[in-house]
Amino acid sequence: MPANETLFQQAMNQGHSAAWDQDWKGAANFYRQALAEIPDNVQALTSLGLALFQLQDYRGAILQYRRASELIPEDPMPLEKIAESFERLGMPEQSVDVLMRVADLYARSQDFNRATESWAAVVRVRPDHLLAHSRLALVFERLGRKPQAVSEYLAIAGLLQHGGQVQKAIQAVQRALQVAPDSRDAGQSLAMLQAGQRLPRPQKTQAAPATYPLGLPPPEQPLETAREETSQASPDPIAETRQKALSELAGILFEEEDQEVQATRRGLAAIVTGHGSAPVAVDRTKIMLHLSQVIDLQGRGQNAKALDELERAVDLGLDHAAAQFDLGWLLSEANRLESSTRILQKAVKHPDFALGARLVLAQAYQKMGRPKEAAVEYLEGLRLADIQLVPAEQADELGQMYDPLIESQISQPADVQAKLCENIANFVMRADWRSHLAQARKQIPSHTPGSPPMPLAEIIAETRGGQVVESMTKIHQLASSGHYRTAMEEAYRAITFAPTYLPLHMTMGDLLQQDGHQQEAIAKYTAVARGYNARGAANRAIDVYRRIIDISPMDMESRRHLIEMMIARGQTDTALSEYLKLAEVYYNLADLGSMRQTYTEALRLAQQTNVSKAWKVKVLHRMADLEMQSLDWRQALRIYEQIRNLQPDDEASRTSLIGLNLRLGLVPQAMAELDGFVAYLLENKQYDAALQFVESLVNDNPKQAALYRRLAELYRRAGRTEDAIARLDTAGNLLMDAGDKAGAIEVVMAILALNPPNTAEYQQILAKLQAG
Repeated sequence: MPANETLFQQAMNQGHSAAWDQDWKGAANFYRQALAEIPDNVQALTSLGLALFQLQDYRGAILQYRRASELIPEDPMPLEKIAESFERLGMPEQSVDVLMRVADLYARSQDFNRATESWAAVVRVRPDHLLAHSRLALVFERLGRKPQAVSEYLAIAGLLQHGGQVQKAIQAVQRALQVAPDSRDAGQSLAMLQAGQRLPRPQKTQAAPATYPLGLPPPEQPLETAREETSQASPDPIAETRQKALSELAGILFEEEDQEVQATRRGLAAIVTGHGSAPVAVDRTKIMLHLSQVIDLQGRGQNAKALDELERAVDLGLDHAAAQFDLGWLLSEANRLESSTRILQKAVKHPDFALGARLVLAQAYQKMGRPKEAAVEYLEGLRLADIQLVPAEQADELGQMYDPLIESQISQPADVQAKLCENIANFVMRADWRSHLAQARKQIPSHTPGSPPMPLAEIIAETRGGQVVESMTKIHQLASSGHYRTAMEEAYRAITFAPTYLPLHMTMGDLLQQDGHQQEAIAKYTAVARGYNARGAANRAIDVYRRIIDISPMDMESRRHLIEMMIARGQTDTALSEYLKLAEVYYNLADLGSMRQTYTEALRLAQQTNVSKAWKVKVLHRMADLEMQSLDWRQALRIYEQIRNLQPDDEASRTSLIGLNLRLGLVPQAMAELDGFVAYLLENKQYDAALQFVESLVNDNPKQAALYRRLAELYRRAGRTEDAIARLDTAGNLLMDAGDKAGAIEVVMAILALNPPNTAEYQQILAKLQAG
C-alpha cells in the first residue's frame, strides 16, 4: 500500500473514532489530514462535511459537499446536505434551488418517494414554485395518490390564473377532474375560473406530510373565503407584457410535464429552433432547468442572474416569443441596447408581445440617441394600443391610418421626434393606460358614418396624414367609375408626400390588377407584403400573400413566405393547411420530389409543435399515398406503421399495412397486423367493426387462407358456427391446393372442434391427410 494511502486510511480511522465520540472538532482535523493525502476522496469529503455541519460551520460544510457532488453527480446525498446547510444559514432560496436538483436525481433513479419529499419541501418554502407543483402533481397521479394530485393541479391552476394564463389554469383543473371526477374542490375551482373569479394562491405551510393538500385552504376553510377581495390596478403596457411573458414561460414548464405523461415530446419542441428542413439537436432537460431559474430569479427581482440563465436557455435552442420579449427587456435593463433591439425585432411579430416590445424598443432607441427610430416605435406601439379600443371590424382600417402619420415623422427634425416620443410615453406608459386612452378617444370629433375612426396620434402629432386620406377617397371614387389611369395618377401624386404608406401601394396594386396588368400587380403586392413584414405587421403581410396566391396559385415563393410567417406567429394549423396546398401544386406540376419534401417539412412542423394528433395522421396519409403512387411499397409500409402507432383505430392505415405486407410476400407480418387490429377492436367492444373489417379483407384477398381462418374465428365467437365451418372449409381447400398439408390438417381439426353435421366426412379427410 503506497505511503500516502496508508496515512490516508489512518487519518480516516482516527476521524471516524473521534466522530463516534462526538468530538467533531477532532474528527474534522483528522479528515482534513486524510484529504491532504488524497484530496478528491469522496468519503473523506462527505465525512469532513458532516463534521463541519455538526460544528455549525455550514459554509464550510457546503464547500466539502459541493466538491463531493462534483465527483459523484448522480448521488443526491451531498446535495441534500447542501440544501440543509443553506436552510440553517437562513438562505431558503438557495436551499430550494438545490432541493430541485435533489428531487431530479431521485426521480431519475425512480425513487419517487424521496423525490416527492424534496419537491414538497420546495413548495413549503416557495409555494409559488410552479415546476415543483407540476412535478408533484404528475408523480402523485402516477402513484395513484389522487387527493394529493388534485391538490397540486389546483395549486398549479391558481398560479397560472394569477399569472394571466387563464386557459392553462382551466386545463390544469380539467386534469384534476380527470384524476378524480368526483372532486368537490376541483369542480368548484373550474366553476370559479369560468365565472372569472380568483382562485387562491398556494400559501406557505409548516413542515407537513406530503398528504396535505398543498395550495388549498385547510378542509374546514371553505374555498370561497380564500378568494381575493380586491384587484390591483393593471400595470403599464411593458409591465403587463412582462407578466404575460413570464406566465407563458411558466406555462411551457407545465405543458412539458403534462406531455411527459402522454409519452410525447411535442410541447418543448415547439419552443426550440428548427422549423426548417433540418432537425436541431437540443438539450431539453437543460433548457427546462434554465427556464425554471429564469422564472424563479425574476420573481425575486434578480434580473441580472435571470438574464444569464435566459441567455443560456436561448443558446441551447429556446425559441419562443415570450422568451424573446423577456430577453429583450432584460438586455435593455442591463443597458445592452444593441442586443436588446436585435432580439425585440423578433418579439414584435407576435401579437401577445408586440405592444410591450415596441415600447421597450422605443425606450432603447431613446437611450441610444436615435430619436427617429424611437418615434417610429412609439407610434407603432400607440397604433397597437389604439386598435384595442375600437370594434374588431374597424381595427384594420384604424391601423392603416397610422401609416402616413409614421411616414411623416421620419423626415421631422430630431427635436420634434424627441418631443413626440415624450408625449406618447406620457400618454401610454401608465397603469391606467386603457382607461386613459379610451377617455382620449372620446375627445376625438366624430366623423362621417361608415368612415374609419381617426387615430389617437392625431391628438399628439399634426401630420399630412389628412392629405393621404383625401387622396385615397378620390382614388376609390375614380376606380369605381372605371377611370383606372386617372386613379393611378392620383396615387402617384399621393406617394410624393407619403412614399412608404403601404395601403396606398396596395391600392396601386389593385388598380393594376383591375386594369389587366396582373404581373405588375403581383410585383406591387409582393413589395407591400415584404414592407408589412419588415414593420412587424405580420397579419397584414399574410393577408397580402393570400391575395397574391388567389391571383396566381402557382406562385411558389409567395406560398413559402406565407407558410414561414404563419409558423413564426405560431399559426401552426393554418401553416400545415398551406403546406398541403403547396404539395398539391407540386403534384399538378408532376414535381414529386418537391411534393415529398413539402410533406416532410409539414410532418416535421407537426411533430415539433403542439398540434392535434389528427394533423400528423393526415400528413402521414398524404406521404403514404405519394409513396404508393411511386410504387415504393416498403417506404409506404414504414409510413403506415407510424400512422398505426399514432392512431391505432385508423382502419385505412391498418388495411394498407395488411395489403402491403401481403403484396410484399410478408404473410406473417400481415397476419400480425391483422391480429393486432382485431384485438384492439375487440378490447374496445367493437365486435361488428372487427367482423366487417376482416370480411372486407377476405373479399379483397380471396386466395389468402389465413384470412379465412381469422374470419372463421370471429364467426365462432359470434355464435355463427355454420359460417365459421364454411370459411374454414375454404381455407382448407386453399391450403391443400398450395400443398400445405400441415396447415390443412390444422384447419380440419378446427372444423371438427366445431362439431359439424358431417363429422365422419371430415374425419376421413383428416385420416387421409395424416396418412399421406
